[in-house]
Amino acid sequence: MVTQLSNEGKPLTLSIEGMTCAACASRIERVLDKETSIKNVVVNFPLKKAIVEFHESIDTNKVIEKIKSIGYSAVVFEENIVDEKKITKFIKPVLSLILTILLKPLFIENGFIIQAISIAIVVIFVFGYKFHISALKNLVRLSFNMDTLISIGSLSSFIFAILSTKQPLMFLETGAYIVSFILIGKTIEEVSIKSSVEISEALLELIPKDVRVYNGEYVMKNIDEISKDEQIVVLPGEVIPLDGHIETGASTVDESIITGESVPVEKNKDSLVIAGTVNLTGEIKIKVSKISGETTFNLIEDMIFKAQSKKPFIVLLL
Repeated sequence: MVTQLSNEGKPLTLSIEGMTCAACASRIERVLDKETSIKNVVVNFPLKKAIVEFHESIDTNKVIEKIKSIGYSAVVFEENIVDEKKITKFIKPVLSLILTILLKPLFIENGFIIQAISIAIVVIFVFGYKFHISALKNLVRLSFNMDTLISIGSLSSFIFAILSTKQPLMFLETGAYIVSFILIGKTIEEVSIKSSVEISEALLELIPKDVRVYNGEYVMKNIDEISKDEQIVVLPGEVIPLDGHIETGASTVDESIITGESVPVEKNKDSLVIAGTVNLTGEIKIKVSKISGETTFNLIEDMIFKAQSKKPFIVLLL
């Protein structure tokens, strides 16, 4: 038996850029918690998202500006944004590591001082520019995060190598290794996280974007244009796009995507049907009870994201 869920009071979801560690997420939470209009805020560092729950109403631009004022960028979260390919993400980190590996045996030990310094500048200052910019922004606000450590470590190595008199360019490659390894680590982390959420995104793609409506004749409408209590028609073999109750017709429905039960369920007049399930045998007309974005399927996705964002009690004590 499938239970229909309520989606009232849906929180604001933001995509946040510029976070480099869990400390950044905690800082954003502390700043937003001070706003009286905000009931609760949870920032998910791995997914680069924030869930903002509010009391009555909230000015989205005000929240975004508040986040920007502490050195991060934020926009309202949107689904299906085209992202950079996985292979492309590794180009800069891998190139940085290759240059770093070649730095000492090929240039420093052979006396190519200018070339070695140029390569170090490219790796530390060009490939690692985000670390230094972030560290500088946080320094202005007397705040420190992981970028501060990366910037100090790589810059110290570079400056020491330039000023070294006993041995030319001593430890120059150390700063480059710091930047290269961090870049590779962050890229692997980002790709892994993206892969873990691709499954739920793929399931969402199963929901048809065009819905068949019967108003004397069959007409195809975009799913976002369907209103509550409107009648839609689902043919055998099609995915049910929205929650609702059967007005006419009877069928069996595969609800395994929701319940995990592999045995099809008999559905008759007034039976509840859930978005994402598959109509198997008969044509049915459904009276829509939950529009796009408010279905049980959408609720499950939101609950999964909230579960990922919640912190253990022990973490809240820190």
